[in-house]
Amino acid sequence: MNRMIETLGMVGGYSQVWVAVGILVLMALYSLIGWRLCPYLRGTRVISTEEVEAARAHRFTGNRRFMLAMLGGIAAVLAGLGMISKAIYPQYGFLLVVSGVYLLQTEPSRLRLREAIIRVVATEDAGPPARIDAKNRLRNDHGWLVGLNFLIPAAVIAGLLAF
Repeated sequence: MNRMIETLGMVGGYSQVWVAVGILVLMALYSLIGWRLCPYLRGTRVISTEEVEAARAHRFTGNRRFMLAMLGGIAAVLAGLGMISKAIYPQYGFLLVVSGVYLLQTEPSRLRLREAIIRVVATEDAGPPARIDAKNRLRNDHGWLVGLNFLIPAAVIAGLLAF
């Protein structure tokens, strides 16, 4: 734990760390724009009958992307912590930890978001209550992802400035 505190105190001086924080902020802004411009929430996406049938036939399963992202996040965190503990390029170790945590926190939300979009498509020709429920769930999933995307850089900035 002491090594992590020392690392936080020292990595704030590296420009690579602040570039990475800037990238996290840009990703947060991108997710906010994606939420606001989502064609499924705005009702601008024209959904065909074939898409509705495919969405209804869709079975929820975690795909390879989810598995690889989660395994990559775990590997990044472990590699980063190993680099920090051995004082080998601590700024890159810190970046690995932050990117791994980012993946581990946001990828489940992205999976839920993809499933919510499929649910909206599946309820396209259903009654208004089903469509409203599906869109509310999609709106909430977008909001959760945007919140995570803003919380992570805020926590990183707070950690860097605190030490």
